[in-house]
Amino acid sequence: MADRMWTYPELRFVFVNQLKYTPQELALHVNREFHDGDDVRSAVDIENIKRGRNIFNKDQGF
Repeated sequence: MADRMWTYPELRFVFVNQLKYTPQELALHVNREFHDGDDVRSAVDIENIKRGRNIFNKDQGF
């Protein structure tokens, strides 16, 4: 669901756990933790967030 805004806790969870889990596993964890198990976030969404600019990586060069 690309049009749904990401919350700060979701972003923090993704960046804290990005090296621990694959994007598919992260999507499952985010959906379970923040969306009551609904398929709101996908692995593609996780990859886009990791590659895009946000509050956690705004100072990194691309």
